[in-house]
Amino acid sequence: MGFPASFANSRRELLTRLERKILSLLAEARSQREIAEAEALSPSLVKRYIQQIYGKLGANNRQQALERARSLGLLVAALSNEVSYA
Repeated sequence: MGFPASFANSRRELLTRLERKILSLLAEARSQREIAEAEALSPSLVKRYIQQIYGKLGANNRQQALERARSLGLLVAALSNEVSYA
């Protein structure tokens, strides 16, 4: 049995599009500096976004955030080991 449509919408709204992108880069084991360069953001802004992501997911670190995101269906690992965001 699948999730109701309202759940799919609410989980997407949990994180902004940029937060989901940053989360996917975290899942690729990218550093904050690498994320900043990839998204044309300052490292301090990336750090702030990561803290917001942790807060929204109730996580204290990267591993917890990624586990929580996967359990919520926010990260979907493809067979090629690439990560996409919902």
